[in-house]
Formats: sequence, structure tokens, C-alpha cells
Amino acid sequence: MQFKIGENLPVEVAELLVNADHDAKTVNEQQLQGTKDPLLIDICKSENRVLVSLDTDFSNITTYAPRDFSGIIVLKVGSQAKYHIRSLSPHYSPCCFRNTFVNCQRPHPD
Repeated sequence: MQFKIGENLPVEVAELLVNADHDAKTVNEQQLQGTKDPLLIDICKSENRVLVSLDTDFSNITTYAPRDFSGIIVLKVGSQAKYHIRSLSPHYSPCCFRNTFVNCQRPHPD
């Protein structure tokens, strides 16, 4: 699968996907920082990439109908601090390495 990693996510998220034999490009490496949401999702659509983002605007299925895109994954991680996201990224692997992206939540400690 092909992914585009949002500008506010650490590069380790892309590396995690690349290490699982996916094609992952970051918004930063493609110099798309600051790109407005509609243009960014259109770029993802033209590249057949699944967008992975922290931006909850992309979770609006009225604006971004799932049928219109290769996929949109909005990560809800509590703190958006990079060190926090880096610590969580290994927990995403069970979700992100399947073709279905359903209920991707960090396991809660017992």
C-alpha cells in the first residue's frame, strides 16, 4: 500500500510502514508543508495514497467521503507531542499492516 504521512507526524511513522514493505512518503519530504487540506487530499488521491494524519478535519466523512479516496487514517493520540507519538507508533502496526483500518486504538494497560 502507499501512504502519505502528515506534516505533524514524526518520520518514524513512515519508517514503520516502509519497514513493513509499504511505500510511505511524508508531507515534509515532498515539501508540502502548509498545504491546504483540500489540495493535500487531492494530491493523495492522484497518487493513490492513504493519508495518515493527526488533523481531525479529515475525519469529516461529509467533506471527505471514504468512497472518494484510497483511505484516510486520523490518529487520535491524546498528546500530539512528537515524543509521545514516537512512543505509540509500534502500537499502530497491528492495524496499519492490514488492508482494513478499523478500530486502530492503542491497547490499554490492564
